[in-house]
Amino acid sequence: NQPSGGHNNLRAYGAVLRWQPFAGAEVTGVYGGFAGRDENPVPLFFPAGDALPPQIERGVDLGQSWDRRRAATQLTGFIAKLPLGDWRLDTGLFRSVKRSDAVFSDLFRGVRPDGSVTSRIIVADGDNQDESISGEMRLSHAFKTGIITHNVMVSARGRAKDRAFGGQATLSLGASTISKPDLRARPNYVLGANDHDRVRQMTFGLGYGLTWPGRGALNVSVSRSHYSKRVDFADPAATDLAVSSLPVLYNISGSVMLTRQITLFGGYVKGLEESLIAPDVATNRNEAPPAIITNQLEGGLRVALTPRLTLVATAFSVEKPYFGLDPAFRFGQLGSVRNRGIELSLTGQIVPGLTVVGGSVFLDPQIVGEAVDTGRIGPRPVGSVRRRSILNFDWKPARQSHWSFDSAIESTSSRIGNTSNRLLAPPRTTLALGARYRTIIGRAATLVRVQVTNVLNEYGWLVSNSGGFTYSPGRTAIAQLAIEL
Repeated sequence: NQPSGGHNNLRAYGAVLRWQPFAGAEVTGVYGGFAGRDENPVPLFFPAGDALPPQIERGVDLGQSWDRRRAATQLTGFIAKLPLGDWRLDTGLFRSVKRSDAVFSDLFRGVRPDGSVTSRIIVADGDNQDESISGEMRLSHAFKTGIITHNVMVSARGRAKDRAFGGQATLSLGASTISKPDLRARPNYVLGANDHDRVRQMTFGLGYGLTWPGRGALNVSVSRSHYSKRVDFADPAATDLAVSSLPVLYNISGSVMLTRQITLFGGYVKGLEESLIAPDVATNRNEAPPAIITNQLEGGLRVALTPRLTLVATAFSVEKPYFGLDPAFRFGQLGSVRNRGIELSLTGQIVPGLTVVGGSVFLDPQIVGEAVDTGRIGPRPVGSVRRRSILNFDWKPARQSHWSFDSAIESTSSRIGNTSNRLLAPPRTTLALGARYRTIIGRAATLVRVQVTNVLNEYGWLVSNSGGFTYSPGRTAIAQLAIEL
């Protein structure tokens, strides 16, 4: 049963084969997949104006009887780690295929506080495939001068990605409601021809690392990437896209031990990453813009409060082009976004048997550009938060080896709910409680895990980067059994 209502039929499978041909060498093969059938689409609510959707009963299936998803993903690959005298070769090759035979998106646009909906749209899609082959080869050599360890590295990595997408049909159901199911007859529709997206990328790099025990470390790398992307649209009236770039990418990072307990660290990275794909509600749904250049600067302190408890404080700034929806629901670049913030974390053992993993991120995301200057969009990204905090405890009572107990608290500040920034989703705090029981049955190591999430059954709103609202899952009990033969 899905938290948003309806049901699905999911299955996952996987295998790992590890071979150690000689000392220090290891070859690992991986194979796995995930498939889903009869899966209801999660409804997305787009508020009318600046008012939140009403709190509706969770778990009620608002979908249609004919909008079931069928999709499967498969991954195969291997990783090899081979010592070659004073050198070391690390390599990997992977193939990933995602096949979507039937996909539906249920969009409720213009949701009013009374639950009525101005326009309900179901986007039907299918016969899509996303295939990617990627690999990397890295040759490294470590040597010492005195107590200082040096590591030099050369690498080559590449990927080929081919995607068939588009051809979807937009089914307009007219006015509707989110307060109760609104079943409709299946309309007649025909999917169009697919568009095709082709990405090729090859990157060669050099790196150097230095480790000085008790003093610090330094890592520097530079790479040259050849990136090309071509999109062939099925519509002859649409202009095909072809772009290529040869960026020089680099990063430098280092740390200095000020005392045995305090370490100062910092770094700068110029990287290349894929931008987000246009969301379901966009008029150019599923289009993927070219890769973008990102710049990240960070610095901070690591403090050993005790030999087993560490506090880390980091300040960072990340800048990159910003892609989002404009008021006409077209997805494209609307300026640049700068994410500045502070991250605090505390990890380790407080007292024997009690460990903690906790942290908070305080973020100040800002969009700059003509779209903000002219008032088309607000200065903050849709779906962004100013603070996110987690606090996890794990307690293993003394003088026993079977039981452990855990708790998890997650808290977020309000979220930006629309492009104008005039709508906010309220802050949320959730609590989860769990327990583990470990034992030996025969020769098999056995683990029983039970957990209850959202113990207080808190009702909150999640917001996607497209401005779609979904309610948070209610209280849920989870039980797992793992046996190692």
